[in-house]
Amino acid sequence: MKKLISFLAMVLLLSLLSAYGNDVRLIGPWRPITYHISGVDIPLEGLMIFTQKHFSSNVLFKLTKGLVDDANINAGLYETKGDKLIFKQWIQIHLRPGNSKEPIQLPNQPVEEASYKLEGNRLVITFPSKNHFILERIHE
Repeated sequence: MKKLISFLAMVLLLSLLSAYGNDVRLIGPWRPITYHISGVDIPLEGLMIFTQKHFSSNVLFKLTKGLVDDANINAGLYETKGDKLIFKQWIQIHLRPGNSKEPIQLPNQPVEEASYKLEGNRLVITFPSKNHFILERIHE
């Protein structure tokens, strides 16, 4: 009987969460591991969190030498459609201290469509540029 009740509770929870139209497997905290950019794997530090409708991503990495790290700060709404992950960003700030022409990039609330796949405890998000993030689920 306990197994039946647990099963029904899980089905109800998944039904409620799927009403948002998003992949419920994304919900929770993720640790960024690698940013594959221009053919090079760059270590990432930070945190990405998905709720039922919102996301927040804050990552640090090194593209160039120098005292100040590069950073991406993104937050807003998201939705999934098949293998597509569509970010509807309220905030997108990219800091590039090694780029004298554009050290700070502030696009105005962009919508960005990426593809994603889950591989066990890993999430791979591939952007239109073909650069991608590799993240690992946090179980703490």
